[in-house]
Amino acid sequence: MLSLVDAMFPSAIAIGVRARSHDCLAAQEDESLRVASDPDLWAWAQAQRRAVVTENAKDFLPLAAASGAGHFGLILTNNASFPRHQPRFVGEIMSALDRLHVARPQTEGSGWVHWLQR
Repeated sequence: MLSLVDAMFPSAIAIGVRARSHDCLAAQEDESLRVASDPDLWAWAQAQRRAVVTENAKDFLPLAAASGAGHFGLILTNNASFPRHQPRFVGEIMSALDRLHVARPQTEGSGWVHWLQR
C-alpha cells in the first residue's frame, strides 16, 4: 500500500511509517501539497495510487464516493480515537498505520474506506 498523510498532520507521522519500511508521504513535506485544496490533494494521491490518511471525513468521503470503486483508499481517523493534543499522538498513529500497511499490502483500485483504530 502507498499512502499520503494529509497536511493537517505533522510530517513526523509519514517519516515514522517510512522508517518501518512502508511507502508513506506527508503533504507537509511538499509545499504544493501542503497548500493544495482537498480535491487537488485527493486527485494527486489517486494519480500516485496512494490512499489518503486524514481526519477530514466531511470533505474526503464525498471525494471517495465520487471516485467510485476505483480509488486507492481513504484512511480516516478522529480526534476521539487519536487525540492530537496528547503527547503520544504521533507514535499511536504511526503504529496504527504500520499495522494497516502490513494488513493491506495491496490496495490497487479497490475503493476501500478504513477507520483507523488504535
